[in-house]
Amino acid sequence: MVIVAVRRPSGDLFEVDVPKDATLNTLKAAIAAKTKEAVTRQKLLLGHEVLSDERLQAGLAEEDRLEVLHLVSRSCTLVTHQHSAAGVWDGDDQTLVRPVFQKDDLDFTHAVDAMYLEDGELYTLVRCGRLSDEIYFIQLWCGVPGRAVGRFSLPGRWLNESVRIEFSPEGEFVIASSMGTILMWRTLTGEEIQRADCAHWGGSIKSMVLRLAVLFQGDPEGSGIFNRKYHLNLWDYHAGLQKQSWVWPEPLDTPQALLSASGARVAIWSYQKELAVYDCQSGHSIKTWFDEALTVAVLNFSPSEEEIVVSYKQNLKEVKIIRIVDGQMRSALLPEWSSCRFLSSVGYSADGTTLALAEAGGVLHRWNGATLDILDLLPATPLPAGDIMESQICRDQNFFHSHQ
Repeated sequence: MVIVAVRRPSGDLFEVDVPKDATLNTLKAAIAAKTKEAVTRQKLLLGHEVLSDERLQAGLAEEDRLEVLHLVSRSCTLVTHQHSAAGVWDGDDQTLVRPVFQKDDLDFTHAVDAMYLEDGELYTLVRCGRLSDEIYFIQLWCGVPGRAVGRFSLPGRWLNESVRIEFSPEGEFVIASSMGTILMWRTLTGEEIQRADCAHWGGSIKSMVLRLAVLFQGDPEGSGIFNRKYHLNLWDYHAGLQKQSWVWPEPLDTPQALLSASGARVAIWSYQKELAVYDCQSGHSIKTWFDEALTVAVLNFSPSEEEIVVSYKQNLKEVKIIRIVDGQMRSALLPEWSSCRFLSSVGYSADGTTLALAEAGGVLHRWNGATLDILDLLPATPLPAGDIMESQICRDQNFFHSHQ
């Protein structure tokens, strides 16, 4: 084991132990276990440079003790409900603030995402439209109560379609996708971003982490849906370059994908098909599980990325914790009284000590992350539960929220 000294900007110092072959994510998970600061929020510096896997492994091989500077991004989560204005939950301050959006002559203004950017300001994305004129756009709102600071135009034909709108995980880009088209802009300048080959983005977004996105895309060659080849492609969306590709043999069976927080691994599954975890660097399968009788309901990676947690639609009363390297399984059981029918999310707290499964109705089941002993049930809020359609773990991984 090697001691890594972790220094905060305030000068406070603490230590964590990691193995000689530790990855950057292993180090961040060890820090999260002490600080409850999610892996996705952490930035580590060695000297004046951002720490990478290569620099960390070189340092661990040469030194018995390293010192890194630990920076933490501010985290927030947009929470919405039809009976009240949208709010933004700040998990650090444990406060709820409500930006006030100007509707003017628009038919609707719906908040869809919120994030603190590097300038320290809170930014909210607001979906806006006027149906009679087929005017459709995203408004960038800054502060509380706030002001409009940017506008991103959307195709009018998207007004009657399902549209996904979000910040990229690091907040540098605004992304909108619908009908097989993906639009991307630089958040603070409005510059439209294309791929490195100057082609437009296409396909549907399945998962995103810092710099990386998995897109479900079809080849232009071939006529008709049954003759085209479909792929899950891994892109570095900052550089506009494709990194990996996995051919998908079933054009009508849309796959799902989830990238691990570090972007080192991706889990891929679909209806009554195998569940597989791939190494994103090599593109090779690490482990595959196949049972045609089982369909994944919800899935997530553990903070260390050495395990996946999965619940199957055919058995919602049990959560499987699977060690990726050899497939060894453990089980967490829901209480006998539970009538769980629909699940929203599953995952660990930031420090890895608690495993949580959220029902769509707002009930949160919790287990000790190490022993899998069931913990006290947290009731749905607000009541009645019929108002709650979805429950999700917040971005800071220390709170969860329910909304319609």
